[in-house]
Amino acid sequence: MNMKLSEMRYAEEGIVTHIEETLQKKVAGMGIRPGKKLRMLTKQPANDQVVVVVDEANTSIGLDVAERILVEIPGVAYAEVEYVLGLDAALSMYPK
Repeated sequence: MNMKLSEMRYAEEGIVTHIEETLQKKVAGMGIRPGKKLRMLTKQPANDQVVVVVDEANTSIGLDVAERILVEIPGVAYAEVEYVLGLDAALSMYPK
């Protein structure tokens, strides 16, 4: 499931799938680009910031920027398949 980076929960991990074109160069310098794995470290709404871990480094970005980055959250697709098709069908689609 894709969601905005700003919507991730604490300690949740995701893979960047899309960055608004006008931001790509700005965030690439922070190590954030499509295909990169990141983890939400903290949200600081009072400071309009989120802190994520990218390549083992803490990176702080503004909430306005985080709103324009999409991430895929692993495991959500499995839960959705299980809900729709049932546990046996979901297990057969995702071998160990």
